[in-house]
Amino acid sequence: AKRALRFVRMLDRIELPVNLLIGTGRNKKLYDQLAALPSMPHVKRHIMGHTERIDELMGAADLLVTKSGPGTIFEALHSELPMIVDATTRVIRWEAMNISFVEEHDLAVVLRRLDDLPHLACRYLCDDAYRDERRRALRAFDKRLFLDEFPALVRDITGG
Repeated sequence: AKRALRFVRMLDRIELPVNLLIGTGRNKKLYDQLAALPSMPHVKRHIMGHTERIDELMGAADLLVTKSGPGTIFEALHSELPMIVDATTRVIRWEAMNISFVEEHDLAVVLRRLDDLPHLACRYLCDDAYRDERRRALRAFDKRLFLDEFPALVRDITGG
């Protein structure tokens, strides 16, 4: 929650009009803290609690700034939504491989210093060539679905 507050404060530094959609999940305390946080006049914040409409929201977004959780990263990957993935603090072991994965396949920018967030976000939002390059990389990536791959995995394991 503290990191989310810092991210929002950093995104306030972007010097162009932006709409931020901030998901707080079921964290009511974070929701209230964000709602009370003063905002720059050119930044419009829309704070959302838990929702089942993540796919719709990703479809409408230009950029996702997210932690390194696998569900969010792979949903964004399938939505072909450019991402900035947080690695500004110690990453838990089972999420570290997600950071390695997106870096290895050039699917996201990994944020290592919080101060870089406004610049990176602005690059996605302002540099058409860069944004198009990022979207091409996401489109070109072979997105296999578990349901399609599972039968072959079972055959390989069982030898049948």
